[in-house]
Amino acid sequence: MENTAATLPPGANRDAMLAYARQRFVTTLAETASACGIRTPGLSACLIAAAGRAFDDLAGLRSREEFVKLRSLTASRISLVHPEDMDLTVAMINLAHDLSDACEAQLPKLHLLFMTLLDQHSSVVDQLPVGPDAVCAALRELCDHDEMPASQRLGIPERVEKPLARALNQFYADLTEAFTQAGVTPKSLLRSANETGDVVRAAQGLGGASSLPVAPDSTADGPLAQLQNNVLRKRSFSWRRWRQRHDRSGAAAGDS
Repeated sequence: MENTAATLPPGANRDAMLAYARQRFVTTLAETASACGIRTPGLSACLIAAAGRAFDDLAGLRSREEFVKLRSLTASRISLVHPEDMDLTVAMINLAHDLSDACEAQLPKLHLLFMTLLDQHSSVVDQLPVGPDAVCAALRELCDHDEMPASQRLGIPERVEKPLARALNQFYADLTEAFTQAGVTPKSLLRSANETGDVVRAAQGLGGASSLPVAPDSTADGPLAQLQNNVLRKRSFSWRRWRQRHDRSGAAAGDS
């Protein structure tokens, strides 16, 4: 899909650039979903609203630490759930990973441009307001909408993956060019020794074993314990995939 929005004029202010990025993000998701056959008015409205919320939530964060807290809060809510919901959660996490891999050439610089726009002193690619995590947050709301047929929920991630990868790559390239032409410069990652130490400690907290959610009751047995173990095993696998991607993204951003 081709993104044909007009380029921002030089000198556009921060609010105008963020509004432009938000609108293009919402439009990209809505058009891609429509091309994949998701066209009912209720589902389209749901996705548009959810994409806007996902952008706003992540654009409101000013540091990596705030994102860690948000992610920990989200993870703590995924404890004992219906197996189908857990399967969908894992599928969405994996979709975010796969989209990040598909767009890895575009994401690092765009991330640094957003850090400048949002005045972030620390950040990770996953908190990019237009990034794959925001995409999947919006798609999860779409899957949970009352008008989404239950038989189709689990198939949505696979159904949209390839079209989204193509659309997002074009969108990210266009947005990077628009920001650059408007005078935005990538955030410098050069830090003092003390700041670097803070970032390393934050990264360890984000990816270390201590940041994994803990089962509500590790001493339980029977069906309850089996369900808990299944949830933790799936989550641990997805977390390992996330950490591998996070390490690659950090290295790529440092080379930009």
